[in-house]
Amino acid sequence: MLIRVLRGETYPIVGRNADSTWYQINVNGRYGWVFALLVNATNTSSEPVMDASSRDGGWYQISYNGIVGWVSSRFVTPQPGTDCLLINRR
Repeated sequence: MLIRVLRGETYPIVGRNADSTWYQINVNGRYGWVFALLVNATNTSSEPVMDASSRDGGWYQISYNGIVGWVSSRFVTPQPGTDCLLINRR
């Protein structure tokens, strides 16, 4: 199930990655990741460092044109020979 977040809405941050470039947010009980440069966030240094897994399944860390990000494993099928990292839910 795809959930869209809209500009101007506020969501609680429940975690972050180690270098605080991604935040894990709670959207009505569903968890996902947002890129830090695309949101206005305050007081995030106290948020726990998460391993980029969500309650919905695994995530792949990907690199595209030198930009590193995360994509839900539900939406991709890695091709043979692809170098990727899958983080499963806890």
